[in-house]
Amino acid sequence: MPYEGEIAVDGNQKRFTILCPRCDYRPTHVERWICEPGCGAYWNTFWTRGLCPGCGKLWNITQCPECSHISPHRHWYRTPASHETEPQAREALESR
Repeated sequence: MPYEGEIAVDGNQKRFTILCPRCDYRPTHVERWICEPGCGAYWNTFWTRGLCPGCGKLWNITQCPECSHISPHRHWYRTPASHETEPQAREALESR
């Protein structure tokens, strides 16, 4: 089951989907990330928006389990408008 929901953007509720910024992989609720270096806790980073439940470290980056690309955590949350511009955003990320 892919993650979807609503977030407040500029005071308005917007739908979002969680997708890898590079390959558009949709993580599911069964996937886990590890706090390393850190406390070693395993958890789903999208349940907490990158906040480790073991030690409280806020992870600003997330690695895709599909393509292994590391990108800013906030770039995984896509609204329909941001998804439309994804090809340009992907090119900008890949040129870094």
